[in-house]
Amino acid sequence: MNLAALETALLNALRAHATLSYLRTLEPVSERTFDSARGDFIVVPPAVLSFFLGSQLRARDLAARTYDYNPRLLLFAVARNLRGEAEEKRGGPAPAEVGAYTLLHDLKTALAGARLELSNGSAPVVELAGESLEAATPEYSVYSLEVLLRGSFHA
Repeated sequence: MNLAALETALLNALRAHATLSYLRTLEPVSERTFDSARGDFIVVPPAVLSFFLGSQLRARDLAARTYDYNPRLLLFAVARNLRGEAEEKRGGPAPAEVGAYTLLHDLKTALAGARLELSNGSAPVVELAGESLEAATPEYSVYSLEVLLRGSFHA
């Protein structure tokens, strides 16, 4: 399994899920989406950005050519507030804006147990591994959803 192909398949699964059709930005973290000098995301919320976190490789054969491959990716859920419409009444974003909590819920609904389709015919399984607050500023809230992809890597 190629890491770039895995990330692309994960993002394609999110793009195809009707529950997430409201997303305005959905792409990997890059110099276009993150200002490393300021430490700020540069996106139009609601947004989801992916980022490779790390992985474990465990050899399955004596020749060490086939591995259990379990990469972990973070999906950053970027929204202007936590709860959405209710906060608009207190000077938050525009009516009907999706909040970070709803975005996290929709991501979990779309991905829990999903199988990703790869061009080589393999279908790694998505496992939810954790979520946490990454940043809260007056402009936006960012939570991360950590996902584990279970599959095989052949060297």
